Amino acid sequence: MESLLQQHGELDFHQHLWPLIAKESGYYYYREILTGSPERSAMGWDEFAAAYAGLDWYSSERADLVAAAVPGPDLHLDLERLDRPFDGRTFTDHQDVQGAVAGYIEHDLALRDSPDHPETLALFLALLHVYMEVGRVVPPERLNARSQQVVHGWWHGFFSFVDSGPPPHRLRQMLALHRAGLLQFLGPGLDVTADETTGTFVATSRQSGVTVSATALIEARLPSTSVARSLNPVLASLHRTGLGSEQQLLTSDGIHSTGKLLVSRQHQLVDADGKPQDRIFGIGPGTSGWGAGAFARPNSNAAPFRENDALARTILGAARDITSEPASATIGPEPATPEPAAAAKN
Repeated sequence: MESLLQQHGELDFHQHLWPLIAKESGYYYYREILTGSPERSAMGWDEFAAAYAGLDWYSSERADLVAAAVPGPDLHLDLERLDRPFDGRTFTDHQDVQGAVAGYIEHDLALRDSPDHPETLALFLALLHVYMEVGRVVPPERLNARSQQVVHGWWHGFFSFVDSGPPPHRLRQMLALHRAGLLQFLGPGLDVTADETTGTFVATSRQSGVTVSATALIEARLPSTSVARSLNPVLASLHRTGLGSEQQLLTSDGIHSTGKLLVSRQHQLVDADGKPQDRIFGIGPGTSGWGAGAFARPNSNAAPFRENDALARTILGAARDITSEPASATIGPEPATPEPAAAAKN
């Protein structure tokens, strides 16, 4: 990582970081197969690791090495296919969608919840480690604007999908509802619009051509972060007074807001003029800092605990400095001194 930071003034997530993330994840994934399931491999781990170390993840040499070491193509790690399992597929009809999605869920259950696939757990742990480490070693300000969007959007979503998807019992319940005829799948590439003339919602899958109308729609996604539209009184006040601001990114097609509360690397709020505030701090997924709150269990000394501890020491230091400041020599009421505060997420 140090060499990347020295070579490039700006880092691009997909160009510079993602190939390293993929290779690191593949290292642990294939190590589990070659050391834990020798019956499924055709090469020793030491031989594989020595050759793997010098190859780029997207090189044909790396693909050839994997094919020689792991004969079963169904065991080859394809992160793009994992991200978009139905990418490029066109379904013939509604029933084709039902079979494909139900089959995918059943296969996912077998990988996640079966003792026959420890490589899935290895991938889980590898991505968790990488997710935390990338946030720790890559300064957010060194990422270009497009990568800032990728980090808070696609990368966090992909990591959450692989490492924090629905628990197995929920997937079994979903399949049970489907088999009972109470739940149907519409397929990927879903668009939902409101038809004002009929008073219905219309859902269409671009990859199946299926269209479904309904009088009610329940949206289960969390709303996107927005400091400017937040109903939280603290965030609303920070934005209204200019003490806090939304993160703005300059891209080739204009300026875009992430909706997140802009903070410095030391978690100081950045005001409307771009100045970090010495005594106002913000932390958490609603801020522009790298989020690392996943799987932070008690007694684990996880990254967010360490980050919060460090910020607490900073705040205590700011409070100490306030109390040690000399009293004002002016006559009359002493002006109020702003107390250190931690801004809440919206």
